[in-house]
Amino acid sequence: MARAVQITGLKRHLARIDRITRKAPADADKALMAGGRRVAKTTRDSILADSISGPGHIPSKPGEPPNADTHVLDRSIHTDRIAPYKVDMIEDAPYAVALEYGTLRMAARPHVRPAVQRERAALIAGIVAAVHKGVS
Repeated sequence: MARAVQITGLKRHLARIDRITRKAPADADKALMAGGRRVAKTTRDSILADSISGPGHIPSKPGEPPNADTHVLDRSIHTDRIAPYKVDMIEDAPYAVALEYGTLRMAARPHVRPAVQRERAALIAGIVAAVHKGVS
């Protein structure tokens, strides 16, 4: 004859699963947006660091972030949540891609990729913390 099995802690476990499915995704989504904003700020800061606008403007050297002159590039940077768990850091300046990757006549002035690399660990830590917060 089969014996009845008694499960203890089922309510607590189900409540935890409910928190994971309700809270963790929202917190992770917020952490992604915060990470995107951090990348945007780091990108903007790299463009503005030691830059001189106007007559004394000194263009950046190849391989360095661009130096702000007209501020079109640094002011065009923004972060958008385009779908759940999908955040884009966008540069609307028409020459942003040419500066980031270079052209046939100009060497690259990378500024987004280095910012992503600098913020990668903090972004991952933020998402992990958000999920753990929802799970616990």
